[in-house]
Amino acid sequence: MAAVVLVNVRSSIWKRARKICREHLFSTHQLDESQGLRLEKLTTLHDYLRKCSVAGRAVNVGKAVFTTTVNLMMATLFSVELASFESDVAQNLKETVENVMRILSGRWSRVLGGIGR
Repeated sequence: MAAVVLVNVRSSIWKRARKICREHLFSTHQLDESQGLRLEKLTTLHDYLRKCSVAGRAVNVGKAVFTTTVNLMMATLFSVELASFESDVAQNLKETVENVMRILSGRWSRVLGGIGR
């Protein structure tokens, strides 16, 4: 599903993927069903922040929130937890996504830059 952002919005693939997301992933029923999972992930984040506070450790809030978001998405889509707050898995994923987006935005800016000429 992550590749949906790379597909032409006029294509049938985009329309089918959007329909799947709308009807199955983000439907009112599905969001109601996954409320417990969201609460679990936020509780895990809260527990991590409390543990760091008690230990007097600084927290990289961006990394902690990104890790929570990745784990929520992975649990929602694949029923697995990908990263922990203590590992660099989420940070590596974030850097990979940023690099891919940088490459894609460079390609799109060259394509779109030629249109206005």
